[in-house]
Amino acid sequence: MQTCLQEEELGNSLILPPTYLPSISWYAMLLKTQNYKLGIPAKFIKQSLLNRAYIKGANKLEPLIIPIRHATKYCSEVEICFNSPWHLIHQKALQSAYGRAAYFLYYSEPLLSSLEHPPQKLYDFNLKLIQQINAFLKLPPVECIITTDKIDLECVFHFPQGPYPDYFQPPRYWQPFGKFIPNLSILDLLFHTGPEAILFLRKSITYPKNI
Repeated sequence: MQTCLQEEELGNSLILPPTYLPSISWYAMLLKTQNYKLGIPAKFIKQSLLNRAYIKGANKLEPLIIPIRHATKYCSEVEICFNSPWHLIHQKALQSAYGRAAYFLYYSEPLLSSLEHPPQKLYDFNLKLIQQINAFLKLPPVECIITTDKIDLECVFHFPQGPYPDYFQPPRYWQPFGKFIPNLSILDLLFHTGPEAILFLRKSITYPKNI
């Protein structure tokens, strides 16, 4: 069971919102600060990466969107809508896009299993996937906190086409299907580069030069 911290325990931690299958820049932000926690935004942000991720399909950018119920505006209470088999669609999209990728079989089983039986709450689902991805990257499990207004919400709008944070230079690595698309879901980097994904992430972080 995930333990949540109280707001007074935050200290100087960077608080990140748990997005769906986070982008490469989300993980760059996490690595850059090292002192981070996950927090629930007070309000749900529509058209953001909280409930969508981007992968590269056959010669096109493909969004994976989790439908949600709109009965509440509070992020901690947002529930996933199961009126359509979106989770099966996402499974098939991942298998189609990455089934032949070098490391797909190595990483895919627990992720596809999680998509098979997602929990009711969006926040719980995103957190579960992040914990799995952290394990793949050999990063420690993340701690979560209660709803807070101290969250850095910039990363929920780091779409493939930008904008990117100042410290981030999208890493280039081999992708199939034509033109390279930057800053997709971290799964794109993982499935294609495997254990080297963490090295690509570290190289994507830029630091100001000493004057």
